[in-house]
Amino acid sequence: MTKEAKVEEAKVEKVFQRTLPANRLKQAKHEEQHFRVTIDSGTDEKDVLEPVFWSKCAAQFRPFDQVTCIWADGSLHISLLVLDASQDKGATMFVASRHELPELDRGSEMPSHLVIEWTGPEGFSVIRKSDGRIVSPGHRYRHQAYSAALIHAQDRVA
Repeated sequence: MTKEAKVEEAKVEKVFQRTLPANRLKQAKHEEQHFRVTIDSGTDEKDVLEPVFWSKCAAQFRPFDQVTCIWADGSLHISLLVLDASQDKGATMFVASRHELPELDRGSEMPSHLVIEWTGPEGFSVIRKSDGRIVSPGHRYRHQAYSAALIHAQDRVA
């Protein structure tokens, strides 16, 4: 074998050694979990990043799980990566992405005594500020909740 052939063979062997072994490739659904959390409006982002914030649910987390946090008022969306979790200490999170969301312009003013918030799987809800009561739940889209808020305000005046 010539010297050039040996050099070429050594290069191929080196590249082969750097390849990913097939047994390291796993389907994500078996290796990690993805959670979605609605954070109460007014909750400070710094509080969410404190490990103790997650202490009541940390037992469900495994390292490298993903947690998507959406503020109920639609103001903020944060994707977190679990670095470590334990029930007594909570969960240490890494901010993978952070997006401040724009406030939607509706053309006319939202009734001052009402607010629209994302309330989880049921969708957007119209909430009375004075007591936190949901006055119109389950709207798939924010504009539907906005229309319901306007109707609710008109009914209140009538």
